[in-house]
Amino acid sequence: MGAKYPGYVWGAGHAAELPYLWPSFDNGLPIASTFDAAERRLATDMVAYWTAFVATGRPNVPGLPRWPSLSDRPVLMSLDVGRDLHPIPAQRFADDHQCAYWDAF
Repeated sequence: MGAKYPGYVWGAGHAAELPYLWPSFDNGLPIASTFDAAERRLATDMVAYWTAFVATGRPNVPGLPRWPSLSDRPVLMSLDVGRDLHPIPAQRFADDHQCAYWDAF
């Protein structure tokens, strides 16, 4: 996440996604107003996916990459800021985030 404050960079903490879905959510500090262009695009795409999911039960949006079905294969949707949205193998995600290490605890 890109909202930066002196001495602290927003990480993947609990509720860190909320400003992307609700720009007025600030938890006492302005967050969404500090988004760069890539973060604003991510917020727009996240709202589109969630809106489609609520309306249809499927998160697919015309013009955006197809959200993989759980029945497809073990894939996840990458929502990395600054990258295009795309499905990635679940094992690549696990390797990139050192899940084997965290699963050991």
